[in-house]
Amino acid sequence: WDIFKDKLQNLESKYVPLKRVGGGKKKPPWLTHRAVKMVKKKHKIYAKYRDKNHPAYKKISFVARREIKLAKLNYESRLASNIKDDKKSFFAYASHKSKAGPKLSAVKNQAGVRLEDTGEMVDEFNKYFASVFTEEDLLNLPDPESVYAGPTEGKLDDITFSQEDILKKLDSLRPDKATGPDEMSPRLLKALKEEISWPIFHILRKSLDDGTIPDDWKQSNVSPIYKRKGEKVLATNYR
Repeated sequence: WDIFKDKLQNLESKYVPLKRVGGGKKKPPWLTHRAVKMVKKKHKIYAKYRDKNHPAYKKISFVARREIKLAKLNYESRLASNIKDDKKSFFAYASHKSKAGPKLSAVKNQAGVRLEDTGEMVDEFNKYFASVFTEEDLLNLPDPESVYAGPTEGKLDDITFSQEDILKKLDSLRPDKATGPDEMSPRLLKALKEEISWPIFHILRKSLDDGTIPDDWKQSNVSPIYKRKGEKVLATNYR
């Protein structure tokens, strides 16, 4: 797995170009070409008459406002109708419209000391979440009762799958999703499904046969979510 991941990421950094994002103020994503055209026309007419009460300016102002309102309504309707296939765009727009800041600048520890360092804040969240985990007693595990009454050859002793199954799973990846802790892009994995389905099949088969799992597969990103009650600076008010 490590060899496969390193090879893929090296090829990505070598051959996949980066998109350059220009600076400056960006126009809203819902603003259509026609709406922009009407706004420019409004500014042009105002520059000509210098009077907001002029009939020509009032008329074009009404048309521009109508086009902007219609463009925004159509954009939001498309986001809502496509939410099953594109959740990222929907929630990105909703987050942009929200006036509440998602970032947390500080956390208080159990002693009431305010922590502003990112590492200290993460440690405080980790301490709290670890304290509420249920720890199982691994020394006194009960023996499970057998509930299978069929023939021995019918038991589920192994999980069978094919390269075609891996190919279908890669094809179902959402390209708009963010990378996980392994920093492997779903968009890239889907684009290379034909080339990487066999090595991934081989790695998964080897993992099941040997009963071992790469460390990468045991990691995840944990995001604290505010419960919307109590102080925001207390880790105990997050899930």
